[in-house]
Amino acid sequence: MKLKKIKRYFLQKKINELLQKSIIKKISDRNTITSIGVLSTETLSKNMDLQSLIAENFQTKNSCYLNYRTYDKKNEFSEKYFSENSFDWKGCVIDEDLKSFLGKEFDVLITVFDQKNLYLEYTTLKSEAIFKVGIANINDSLFDLEIQTDFSDIHIYLNEVKKYLQILSKTRTNL
Repeated sequence: MKLKKIKRYFLQKKINELLQKSIIKKISDRNTITSIGVLSTETLSKNMDLQSLIAENFQTKNSCYLNYRTYDKKNEFSEKYFSENSFDWKGCVIDEDLKSFLGKEFDVLITVFDQKNLYLEYTTLKSEAIFKVGIANINDSLFDLEIQTDFSDIHIYLNEVKKYLQILSKTRTNL
């Protein structure tokens, strides 16, 4: 129990330090999106079939998905998932698949989570993505673009993301 509190404390401390340093990258000079990273929770990803929705909306084949799920000994290991056990007690990433995802320089990182989650927030912040998009009211400092929407319909959220990326000249105009 104490180890979890210590881990959460160090993760929150690292988030605050990264935000203060303003390392979040801003809009790229690129005109089109060639790679998309998607960060979500296991339940949202399964319930909404995110992979097909992203492929349908953004028409890119270079997409990478990573989902957070609460650690359970019964869960099979998969490179598609990370959990609180992907971090050591100091809040450092120890999972190689998570390190790989964080090191990829996506043109856009689309986050799909509607509730505060320390692990997802930290992962979003540590991502090398050039442009980060997320739901409003999670953490104002995490995203370059926040979409205020009711999360009951993921289609509305993805259409809004696509619309604003077109306005910012980040996607092909025929999308």
